[in-house]
Amino acid sequence: MIAGRIANLLATFLSYKKYGIFLLREKNGVISALNCCDDLGFFTYVPMISSALSIDPIIGSKILFFGIIGLFFTVVGISFIVLSRTINGYGVITLGLYRLIAPLRHLNDVYIAYILPFLAIPLLLLALEKKHKKLFLVSFFIAGLTGGIADVMRIYAFLPVIVFFLIILIFNSTFRRYKKILPLLALMSGYAIPYAHFKYVIHKRDTFLEQRNAKEEETSNMHVFWHNMYIGFGYLANKHDITWNDSCGEAHAREVIPGVEVGTQAYERTIRNLIFNLIKTDRYFVFITLFAKLGAVLFFFFLYLGFLGLFAAYFVPKAWYIELAFLCCAGVGALPGILTLPETAYLMGFITCTALYTMYSIIYFLNNNGFERVKKSYKSIVNTIKSTE
Repeated sequence: MIAGRIANLLATFLSYKKYGIFLLREKNGVISALNCCDDLGFFTYVPMISSALSIDPIIGSKILFFGIIGLFFTVVGISFIVLSRTINGYGVITLGLYRLIAPLRHLNDVYIAYILPFLAIPLLLLALEKKHKKLFLVSFFIAGLTGGIADVMRIYAFLPVIVFFLIILIFNSTFRRYKKILPLLALMSGYAIPYAHFKYVIHKRDTFLEQRNAKEEETSNMHVFWHNMYIGFGYLANKHDITWNDSCGEAHAREVIPGVEVGTQAYERTIRNLIFNLIKTDRYFVFITLFAKLGAVLFFFFLYLGFLGLFAAYFVPKAWYIELAFLCCAGVGALPGILTLPETAYLMGFITCTALYTMYSIIYFLNNNGFERVKKSYKSIVNTIKSTE
């Protein structure tokens, strides 16, 4: 974890032990709302776990992270094992999950939340394969529940998965017409549980501060979207003095408005205007930077064996709406990396989607005699070549 996140975690944990209220910090006897811009769910769940187990919050954070990873691997592994009808399929599952260990073991931060809602996708695929309506509804509920938890830990972490589920819901015929509202209600019900709990935590904190005549700072709940996007243009060397460093964005904003505070609405408006001005004055640089980031995303696609999924899907195509759902899910999952920095942390949603797509495509390929189709295609090509000689 970055140093700032550790400092905020320790501060809010000590305040929770003292006052029994989440998302506070105390400095020199002054109590205020935790000022960390976003990811507030992390600063709620870790003190909750650490206090319940009477352990250090750093250890509590590791328990949270490994718990998410363990739950993801368990649900995905069992779902794909049930889907697979061949021994080779079990090997694919093992290798696919093993490939995901590499990026996860080095993260140890809130970006792990990106993977949590993805565990619902294999459940949905299993429900489609078995034509099981109850499991279909359950998968939507679990998607909402895990997505809600992920969103309060890392903003927009649920977005790629919700796109996947909505595409399946719209184009699949498991539920017809007006009955499609049932899976949607299941998803919303699941999401409402962590959302309502988090709103209660915020309300309880704000009430506590009001009773002590303390004011919540403006920056305490705001995600710095434009800030990350602006310094993301530092991906390539440039003449605009933009680098991937928080201090870069702060310095450039304060050249426009001296003393403006990071995370405030004024700060975000200033950074947004700097981005629009950059687009107007140097479109070529903006285009080249985005193109380079897309190239990096494509590299990650091959690095996590997405090409094998495409190969399997070419010979044994799945339902078109499943392919569309994976494509859109991967595209949305890649956005954080394209808009900011194309590295593992910001592309964890894209990487997870790629891994699931590859595993499912190969399992589907093996279940439907894919190698026989490859042989027939090869023989057809050879015969065609011979006939033209």
